[in-house]
Amino acid sequence: MMVDINLLEEKEKKNRTPLFIIVAAISAALIMFVIFMVSSQQLTIERDLNMERIEQLHQAQEKLQLTMTDEKAEAEGKLQEAHDGIIDSAVPAVPALEKMIGLLPERGYIENYILMDRSVAVQVRFDSFQQAAAYTDALLYDPLFENVELVDILSSETEADLDSFEYRTGYSASYSLNIASKMNNDGKVE
Repeated sequence: MMVDINLLEEKEKKNRTPLFIIVAAISAALIMFVIFMVSSQQLTIERDLNMERIEQLHQAQEKLQLTMTDEKAEAEGKLQEAHDGIIDSAVPAVPALEKMIGLLPERGYIENYILMDRSVAVQVRFDSFQQAAAYTDALLYDPLFENVELVDILSSETEADLDSFEYRTGYSASYSLNIASKMNNDGKVE
């Protein structure tokens, strides 16, 4: 049997583990740096796109506000026109009726009152023909009423037809007139 004897010095094998660790660490750091740079670029691109969208939204919002302002002004104008139309077409019926009642003689009364826009048809009862004439004259010269017209005067039933406890005036007068267009809601002529 023979024994191998090697008289040459054996070379120690170099430990390559630290080199592999260093290369792996540098590779990992390099990969992480590349990933970080790619992510950073993607975030920058996404941020720029979002900034563009925000700018577009601001411009759209400004246009919408201008449109809304124009529409609001137009709506306010229409509302003001409608308000003015209502005010102009409002008929001061209560002050006109109060004035008509105030012009009546002591025992006269309004039997029927019909108001259409500014036109009034009224039926009034009086004791005498002279009271009807005086009331007609008062309406004609009152500035609150225009186009006063005495439509007709009728005398009432005879004394025999009346109940003894029922009071009925002797004359019924029908008038057609207009409330003055320059009369305000307080009953004053402007």
